[in-house]
Amino acid sequence: MRVWPRFFLAFLALGFGCIRGASACVESAAVYPDLSAVFISTTAGLPADYVPTDLVELGNKVETNGPVCLKTEAASNLLKMFEAARADGVKLAVAAAYKKPAGGQPSENQLGTAVDLTDASINYALFDQDFSNSRGGRGMRRNAHKYGFIISHP
Repeated sequence: MRVWPRFFLAFLALGFGCIRGASACVESAAVYPDLSAVFISTTAGLPADYVPTDLVELGNKVETNGPVCLKTEAASNLLKMFEAARADGVKLAVAAAYKKPAGGQPSENQLGTAVDLTDASINYALFDQDFSNSRGGRGMRRNAHKYGFIISHP
């Protein structure tokens, strides 16, 4: 399931453990306007060298499977959403966030506002369709919009 808003948020999965250290967020050599509101589909993507501005690393703030970067505003809202989920006993983790498109395939993640998620109730499974029926997935359907996210891909 995918959440995307003004920030996009995808719900998928991977095996987790926090990785801390130097920032893995990249900076663009190219200069582009802010494209965070652009609609991405399988046929319409961003320039291959597009990197959003103001990426921040989340690996030391949330459970991840590696370095994870998001635009500042999306990261702030994601942290609030994770905090609320934790208060409800849901242990979310980020599988992926900002990434360049692979093999020329357009990806919402390139915007720096999309996130692939998983949770402990499905053992942080990799790209598990069960996430939509997990505690975390059900919680996202009820609450993601409160933090500026929508589900873009089930």
